Amino acid sequence: MKNTVIILLSILSSSVFGESKNYECTEHNSSLLIKSIGFEHVNHQPLINGEIVISELVDAMWFIEEVSCSKLGFDITASHSQYNDPTKMKFRVVVNSDSTYEIR
Repeated sequence: MKNTVIILLSILSSSVFGESKNYECTEHNSSLLIKSIGFEHVNHQPLINGEIVISELVDAMWFIEEVSCSKLGFDITASHSQYNDPTKMKFRVVVNSDSTYEIR
């Protein structure tokens, strides 16, 4: 019984921790990797080109609902739905050529 519980927990935790989605854009050369972090309340860690963390979204524990490419970067719709809060916010992330970003 104990082994079964351990196996089930490892399967469930690896599926939550291991989820990620990569958005590649034809408008520019940058990509956006969204990694799921957390267990009870899943949040997302967005990484530009798989390396640069968009810390403002991580620090505020936003859940990424939708990503679309824009000419200069990414348009992100995020929420706190993981906390049963219906609030949604839109972020425009502009990727600069020197591997930095701005949120507008």
